[in-house]
Amino acid sequence: MTAKNPYVNDILQWRDFLSKMPDHHFFNLLRMYLGDIKTPFNKQTLIEQLGAFLRQTENQQNIVRLLSKTDILLIAAIDALSKPTQEKLLVFFGVEFSFGELYERLMNLEERLLVFRVADGDSERVFKVTPLLRAVLNPLLTADVLTPNAIIQSTFDAQGREKLSFSLVGAWFSYLEQNPDLCKADGAFKKKTLSQIKSVFPSIENADMLLLLTNAFHNLQLFHSVKGAYKPVIKNWQNFSLMDKQTQFSYVCAGALGRYSREQLHLNAQLVYDILSCLCENNFTKKVLIRAGYLQMQNKARVDMNFVKKGRFATMVKKKLPNPILDSKSTNENKTNDVARLLSIMQMFRLLECVGKTKNGKNVYHAATELCEAQNNSHAKPPLKESNVRGSIVINAGFSVTILQELSIASLLDIIRCMEIVRLDGIAEYKITRQSCMRCFDEGFSPQKIKAALAPTLAHEMPQNLQFSLDDWYKNYCSTSLYKGYVLSVDAEKQNLIKNMPGFSEYIIKELGPGIYLLDFSSDEEAESVISKTSLDFIGAVKKTKKSVTQAVPYSQIKPTQKDKKNVTVEKQSKKDSVGVPKDFLNDLKNKVSKKNLSEEQEDGLLSRIHRKIIVNEEQLRADSVRPEKIEASGMDFLGKVHVVEHAYSSKSLLKINVNKTAAINGQTELLGVPLSIEKKDDDMHVTLQIEPSGEITILSIGQAKSVKRIRGAIFKEHT
Repeated sequence: MTAKNPYVNDILQWRDFLSKMPDHHFFNLLRMYLGDIKTPFNKQTLIEQLGAFLRQTENQQNIVRLLSKTDILLIAAIDALSKPTQEKLLVFFGVEFSFGELYERLMNLEERLLVFRVADGDSERVFKVTPLLRAVLNPLLTADVLTPNAIIQSTFDAQGREKLSFSLVGAWFSYLEQNPDLCKADGAFKKKTLSQIKSVFPSIENADMLLLLTNAFHNLQLFHSVKGAYKPVIKNWQNFSLMDKQTQFSYVCAGALGRYSREQLHLNAQLVYDILSCLCENNFTKKVLIRAGYLQMQNKARVDMNFVKKGRFATMVKKKLPNPILDSKSTNENKTNDVARLLSIMQMFRLLECVGKTKNGKNVYHAATELCEAQNNSHAKPPLKESNVRGSIVINAGFSVTILQELSIASLLDIIRCMEIVRLDGIAEYKITRQSCMRCFDEGFSPQKIKAALAPTLAHEMPQNLQFSLDDWYKNYCSTSLYKGYVLSVDAEKQNLIKNMPGFSEYIIKELGPGIYLLDFSSDEEAESVISKTSLDFIGAVKKTKKSVTQAVPYSQIKPTQKDKKNVTVEKQSKKDSVGVPKDFLNDLKNKVSKKNLSEEQEDGLLSRIHRKIIVNEEQLRADSVRPEKIEASGMDFLGKVHVVEHAYSSKSLLKINVNKTAAINGQTELLGVPLSIEKKDDDMHVTLQIEPSGEITILSIGQAKSVKRIRGAIFKEHT
């Protein structure tokens, strides 16, 4: 029993694509491969003949011989991406191809029968690799085609620059607590903040890094904003600290990108994690990084973030909370491409480091060394806190604190709450102050708890004057108290019952007075649940309060994504460059054309096909397969230009028009678009052109155009 062909459905779609092709394009295509079509004809029979042509071993070998590296790159992208549409391919390749260049290259691949299009939904056209050529194409579509490992010719040293670290996260946490009102209404730092940053964080070259970190804290709900001032959400910090280092930093980058739903935030963090994991094994240039990012994203979720519609709430939040860094960028990749934006954030945080340059001067990036080391050593879930932190903190008699080693976020949360950041320049310097300890007391810390948190980390015994000051500050703090929470009022005869009731008495925080108790309930539901499990049913329902409690946010753990090998063959391309344009083969074809008794138009037509790599077999050099047609005109050939434009209009083809700088559109003198109408004005003709891909409509003079060229077919869209 033979194995089922995995491309059966693709073969059916390929046949359907050809059968639905407009007659003009269909017969032009068939003539190029099968010669002149004689009537009566049957489309299905002709498609079978074309399929037989593609199955011939010699033809397949010549098709592969004529592939350039760019051809293979485009085919590999079509094969690897999920639903590769026009928009997705343009974004995937970033600035490597202009719209017009990519259009012509894809059109050429289509007329060479290497790719075809299928309908996806009502309007989108998705590219697919021609299934009849899979046997010869698959060995070329190796993993390193789209993401080649860069060869470093010169190294780059970036020592001394601050990067995202636990020390920086802890220091910025402390700074935000000290200076909650640090931003202007537009989200940018105030002048006072920028001045303080230079003093407190001298190794930070660009304050935008800290602004991104602030946005990340807010979007991850680690801090909430109250009337423009930032306040920490400790329960969320505790949940956040449960994750490993690479996951935490991945979430920080995802949070810096913007406010998203919890599900999308997790996908963005997963993407960062996967990129970092990939870069621990490879070195990539910037354009390859963008490709790798998209491939990692498709591998994980099969959803392109650039095409995920943000909800109404997320859109409103983005408008309310502008990001002065990302929103100020004007480049195409930062406006349209979340992957490129994420990479810029990762680079600013130095999770991506420029480690050198290629022979052509392109920057080469690698994941931060410490992240790769942590990833290699993380065989099991990392401990919440370090097992040995003794001697990591020194406190002098003036209450200044020096943290000598990087501690985890979980460890830092225990100790820096009672301190204020003074300076971070490699080593973190803090100071224990009355104001910082007051904030600790507000969180329920006592002097004993502060001492107990610091004790395991101290290099020397805590100074006596600090211990005395902690007790004195706490005594003053307790002299007057302001409470907010659940209060239980009990008459005298039931007080002993309440204080000794199992399952209830442990919720009593403080007895504020005779029969007045402050209770530790986080919500009405919790209070009612605890009461229902006791014999205190006489208490009744919770009296309404204005207090609203925010539940802690859970952060999903991230695991390494398994590499998707759907489109990657294990065969490696030989070191010998077996792919490229064989000049001898093309020259041989041209010589054979010159020896034939052909008209000038027939010879030009066949030479054009050779140049476009459509001729793969000597039998295609038939004079009767060439139909005279003028597809290009320039200069003073007014009638020729009019003929080309009229033919493009009637056949619904695209036009490429070169104009003078005075007629340029958005600075572009080479315009590609769909002709909508032609109109005579005085001694000239004007064409109304819908520019691709913007859709902008403009009217151009045919007479004043430098050149016009009709592009065969419509690759990205079927125009009606």
